[in-house]
Amino acid sequence: MRYGYGKVDMMEVMNNIEKYIIPENREACKLLWSKNIFTIMCNNYDNEESWITLSTLSEENQKIFDNMSKKNKCFGYTFGGIGLIIPIKPCKGVDIYSNFKELIDNFCYQDVQNDGYMSLEEFMIYYTDCYKVMDGKRVFDEKKMKRTYEEYVYDSEFRDLYIDNKIYYNKMYYDKHIEYKNINL
Repeated sequence: MRYGYGKVDMMEVMNNIEKYIIPENREACKLLWSKNIFTIMCNNYDNEESWITLSTLSEENQKIFDNMSKKNKCFGYTFGGIGLIIPIKPCKGVDIYSNFKELIDNFCYQDVQNDGYMSLEEFMIYYTDCYKVMDGKRVFDEKKMKRTYEEYVYDSEFRDLYIDNKIYYNKMYYDKHIEYKNINL
């Protein structure tokens, strides 16, 4: 089935929107992305309503979502998490963008949230040998460090994705963070 994908990397979706998102949802997703609100999943043509599942929201946008969900059933739970729901069966040629836009306009522009980066500690656990296993889980072990955090990062594939004590998963998230910082100076 076309558009019947599970979770796909955000950068892959943004670079290949025609492959992953039905035409009726594309502009709404782009509007969300322009606010650094990333998406997890959208409806297909076999769903009974149109919806977009949102990724992590900033504290401010989460408050907006929570307040709106008390007043408007279009802010609620979708397949895969919280999101926006338009009670219109998706079909070709139906304009649902204006409905989504009205909902999206409530949100603020936000910085990249934790699904777009890892902390230095997470980096040390998963990309170096500076960890120990406790109760079956990896935990950071500072005693194993032989260099500074920065030296570990600069010797890794993430050297150009490190800023503000965060390591971005890819250049798209890094650039979106830089754009947010420049706008909010």
